[in-house]
Amino acid sequence: MTVILAPQAAFESIPPSQQIVHGPITYVSHCVRHGLPFFGRAYVGYIPTTERLAPATLRRMVLQAARHGEGSLESELGSMLQVCIKPAGVALVTRSAHDCIGPRLLEGETARRSTWQGRYRADPSLRTEFLALCDQGLA
Repeated sequence: MTVILAPQAAFESIPPSQQIVHGPITYVSHCVRHGLPFFGRAYVGYIPTTERLAPATLRRMVLQAARHGEGSLESELGSMLQVCIKPAGVALVTRSAHDCIGPRLLEGETARRSTWQGRYRADPSLRTEFLALCDQGLA
C-alpha cells in the first residue's frame, strides 16, 4: 500500500458529524486481467472525526490508488483515508468505461462499483444521502 503524505495545510478542521462528498474525480486506470486502459469517475464520501482533506489532496489520493489497477482502487483509497484522517466512515462509488469490455456492452453502458466502510455500512440513510449527492453530478 502506498500512502500519500499530505502537508498539514491540506487538512482543515470541521465539525465531526458532517458528511463530506467529493466528485466526480476523473481517473485513468488499467484492467488487471487484460492490461487495457479504462476511464472512470469516482465519488468519495467520508465522515470526518476531527479533520478533513482538501479537495486537491483527495483527488491526488484517488489518482494514486487508480494507478495500481481497478481491483485495488477501493481498498487502497479506504486505507489511505484511514491512515491520514481516521474517518468514521468511507463511501466510494466508481463508474468506468472499460476498453476491454466495451464491445460487449451496449452503447453508453458503464461498469459501476461501490464500497461502504464504517458508518456508511451500518446506516442506510447515509448511503441514500451519499448516492443522492452523487446523482447530482452524474450525467
